[in-house]
Amino acid sequence: MTKKSKCILTVDVEALPVRAPEKHVDTLIYGRSKDGEWGIGRMMDIADRHGIPITFFLDFAEVENYGNEIIEAGKYIISRGHDLQVHCHYDLLVDKVHQRFPGIGLHYHTWYDNEEIAGFIVDYCIEQYHKCTDHTPLVFRGGAYRFGEALIKKLKEKGFWADASYNFCRPRPLPVNKQFVYENGLLELPLGKLPARGKLPARFLNFNRPELFPKHSGDYGRCLKAYEKLLQDFYSYFGGDAIATLLMHSWSFFYDVEQVRQTGYIQAGHKLFNSCAADFFDLFLSHFSHSYDFISASEAVQGKERYFRKQIDFDTIFSAYGEWKEQVLRAEQFIRKKAGRRKLVVWGIGWHENQVMSIINFHEWKDIAFYISRDAANTPTWRTRPVKTYEEAALSPDQYYVFILADICYPEIRHQIKTAGFSEYEDYYDIVNITGPLPDKDTCCLSEKKSVPCPICGGNQFEIYNSDRPRRCVKCGSVERNRTIGKLFSENLGNELLSKKILHISPSNSERMFFRQAGAKNITTIDIRPQVKTDIIADICHMPQVLSDSYDIVFANCVLNHVYDDEAALEEIHRVLRDKGLFITWVTGSGERNTVSVADPTEWYGQEAMDAYQVGTYRYYGEADFSLQLRHHFAKVQCYEKYDASSGLSCCWYVCEK
Repeated sequence: MTKKSKCILTVDVEALPVRAPEKHVDTLIYGRSKDGEWGIGRMMDIADRHGIPITFFLDFAEVENYGNEIIEAGKYIISRGHDLQVHCHYDLLVDKVHQRFPGIGLHYHTWYDNEEIAGFIVDYCIEQYHKCTDHTPLVFRGGAYRFGEALIKKLKEKGFWADASYNFCRPRPLPVNKQFVYENGLLELPLGKLPARGKLPARFLNFNRPELFPKHSGDYGRCLKAYEKLLQDFYSYFGGDAIATLLMHSWSFFYDVEQVRQTGYIQAGHKLFNSCAADFFDLFLSHFSHSYDFISASEAVQGKERYFRKQIDFDTIFSAYGEWKEQVLRAEQFIRKKAGRRKLVVWGIGWHENQVMSIINFHEWKDIAFYISRDAANTPTWRTRPVKTYEEAALSPDQYYVFILADICYPEIRHQIKTAGFSEYEDYYDIVNITGPLPDKDTCCLSEKKSVPCPICGGNQFEIYNSDRPRRCVKCGSVERNRTIGKLFSENLGNELLSKKILHISPSNSERMFFRQAGAKNITTIDIRPQVKTDIIADICHMPQVLSDSYDIVFANCVLNHVYDDEAALEEIHRVLRDKGLFITWVTGSGERNTVSVADPTEWYGQEAMDAYQVGTYRYYGEADFSLQLRHHFAKVQCYEKYDASSGLSCCWYVCEK
């Protein structure tokens, strides 16, 4: 019987005052109107009919606004038997934090990076949670998905099992990931989101996204098909063992874009109120409960061994922040240079804005003419400058240079700017390119910034190699996949394993140096090419020279991409391993979650290696496909993503147990 993929229904329970004119808790949490209740009670009624749990992330910071009303909402959720977890909009705790840390002078955007303040906020949320129930909260979600390394450490320290704030698009760009484990053991449940691919924009499992939200009952079929396609694409991209986290809000059943545009508020019972959303939710659960297994966030994190197979160290996630700041500053210089005498325009005030504005004070730029936002009617000025709609702006590339500072989920912005005759980089700069190289930058200057020495040889000079950045050590020839081997053993596997009997496939010089320095004396090398000068010359797709059950570890770094039959190679590796033995491997990725074949396998090693040894580049692996492929051969597969400070890159190491 095929196992169903997992899905979590999460509801952010919020009553932020900007979203309703009055009776904020009644309106935005319970959805009370003359027509009945359309909030969390109605959601639970529908879910109960289908026997499906909902995880409610209650914004406990709102106790500062509404006192016991928030606690009563939490008790109500508990009484109905659903999953209650912690949500927190940090900005609501400004007074509380300043009382505890007088003169701290920090904006709330930085609080989750400060261990003292993060710990104080976590304690505050736990205290409020315990007013609802004796149980311990397990999962935390930061307001507006804001989180940082300090917060992650404090959550684990104070008894949380997981964070659920990870959104790879905002507020800062992050690596695309399905559920994973941080190096301190805290789990992460990312929001259900697909990255932009080709002409497709980033897609979000958000109940109120226009393409997923019905305007009337005739829309049900269209919306169900949109969900079918999105979920199929999600599991195809991330793998069937991924957990899709659907986002809703306590006001999701009565949210209407037109209503908000006209009134500025979300209100059930308003003349524009769309009452079919609740019926569609009922239909959604009926339709998909046969195809997917809906679980709570608590169930997901308590099933850690089943669902979380990848561990990522902090540096892989958070070190990008420092580099991101440098890239923002480089972009500032680039924009000023390209703008010349043209006036500057910033388009798209939103999620990226707060992060970029914390680095660059655009409002202090005297040459900014105005901002462009579709909310111009509600916000006619911002940061002392006018705010216009795109239509009002009448943009032309001879007069204006445009900085697009908007989330990638707004493809219409990119389409409009190009239609208006603007050329990328020359006439506008897009924030989505912030992590890439600038077209006229001198990439060699990056090598001067890399001061972290090579952990293998101690060298501190790195040259550009097969990429746009310096990554190869000039002294020993290592790249990040070689330099992270030591971290994998010392931080995850244990250095004692280096004394085990190891079969090392296709060793590089830097790897030989690492194992020699680490004292790995019981090691045998193997390769099909005599010029590599290994102990055994053999084809790893068929190596009768190696006895079955004879090695504790088989180590293969960047090997499987280059063998003509990787399935045969995996069978042979399994055969020569002892019981509970480990296969440790790194492979070149496709940049996607799916494996792709290479049209010309001779592109790297050449025709001579192909003719003599069948060595070439046959495929690039996708993380989802490769994990599944390994699980067909091995009882247990774990993935560890390790960060290399010398290059600023990370590597996914797969450790498979026989």
